[in-house]
Parts: sequence; C-alpha cells; structure tokens
Amino acid sequence: MALYKFKEKGRKVVRPLLRFFMVFHPDLITWFSFLFSAGAGYALWKTSGRMLLLVPVMLLGRLMCNLMDGMVAREKGISSKRGEALQEAVDRFSDSAILLGLSFSPQGNILLGIFTITLVLISSYLGILKKAVGGEREFGGIMGKVDRVWVVIVCSILQAFYKKLGPFTFVELALLIILVGSVITIVGRALSIRRDIER
Repeated sequence: MALYKFKEKGRKVVRPLLRFFMVFHPDLITWFSFLFSAGAGYALWKTSGRMLLLVPVMLLGRLMCNLMDGMVAREKGISSKRGEALQEAVDRFSDSAILLGLSFSPQGNILLGIFTITLVLISSYLGILKKAVGGEREFGGIMGKVDRVWVVIVCSILQAFYKKLGPFTFVELALLIILVGSVITIVGRALSIRRDIER
C-alpha cells in the first residue's frame, strides 16, 4: 500500500502505450506478467554479478503488465469477475516465482525464504478475505505487491555491484525486509477485517 497509492499516476505514465497493448486480450497480458516474474525468479536463481541487472528489467515488465491488463479490459469493456480472479491467482504465482528465486539464489537463504513466502501468501490471502466477507479488496499495509517488487528491484541492483551489507547479502536483505514488512501488513489487515466484521 505504501506505493499502491501511486497506481493512478502510473497508469497516466504508461497510457501512451495502451494502443500497442490493445491488440492483446487482457487475460494474456495477465499471463505475460507471470512470464516476466518467472524470468526474474530464474535470473535470481541462476545468475550473479552484473547479470542480476536482468531482474529489474523483468520486474518492470511485470509492473507494466499489472497496469495494462486492467486498463485494456476497461477500454474494451470486458472487465469481469473472471478476469479479477485470474489476476489474483496469477499474482500469487508471480510472487512465489520471484521469492523462490530469491530463496534459492547463490546469495539467498532457503530457510528465510520459506518463512517469507508463507507470510507473503498469508498477507495476500487477508487482502482477498476482506472482500470475501463483504468489504473492499484490502490493499493496506507497508508491504503490498508493488512494494515487494520495488524492494527486489533495488536489492538486486545493489547485489549486482556489491557483495554484502554487514552480515547479509542484498538478496537476503530483500527477503528480510519483505518478511518484516509482511508481518506488519498481516497485523494491519487482520485488524482492518476485524473492524469491518464488528460494524
């Protein structure tokens, strides 16, 4: 949510590209976002040094697709619950691919990754749960989808040029930041759901 509030500004920035994306079905653009995420995860897993600069490129591609699928659906007048459900599912696949790449990276930490993936999925589940009980989709918290992506972008760039910050690699720092941020986000979202239920 820390960066989600800039989503509308992001849409304005990429709107000139909308004509190009209009040739695709929005569901296909949603799947493109997963392919970019899988590519980023693979790059984190299999590369090191300057090659890690592929990761920000892939993740910016994911963010672009995340903006464009909804814009294309609205422009074509085909927004639907099915498309929304697909996006939620593909986002979870995408998050997992990126976090698995971080976890199994030569600079990563598998145990830290397991805890981080678990907490991210719980955080995302709570966001959807609020809508399931009659509220709006919950985007609150300091570690939403866009925030996680930017943490990975920044840390992968730093990892490409530097080995460690103190006892941690920058890949480990990305996992740690996302883990702590997810804990805070889970607490906030749980309290928000409770307030809605008690009204």
